[in-house]
Amino acid sequence: MLLIHPKNEKIPFTHEESGAAFVLRPLLPADRARLMRESTDEGGRFDFVKYNGLVADFAILSWEGVGDNGQAIACTKENKLAFGENLAEIVMPDLLKRVQEKGEFIELEIGAAKNA
Repeated sequence: MLLIHPKNEKIPFTHEESGAAFVLRPLLPADRARLMRESTDEGGRFDFVKYNGLVADFAILSWEGVGDNGQAIACTKENKLAFGENLAEIVMPDLLKRVQEKGEFIELEIGAAKNA
């Protein structure tokens, strides 16, 4: 289906190794820049772990197969931040790639539509 509001598109994503399934939203370049600023301290130091937490909170709309201590956990802000921060080098690179690619594609499509 062609969406007239592509920024609201839902992106299915399954982490291959764990089987955890996610519904994500695109990370547009402006959103990415904002989250990067929020992850940079006054001295200009970028906090990679904080950034991944913020991206997880922003991009993850829902999940299945994510848990803690052997129990499934709800997809809350607190849990999404912990997910992104604790799995910054394991799951987040693939998730981040997926939402950024879709966000960049949407940005190009919006620009092309404006220039048509």
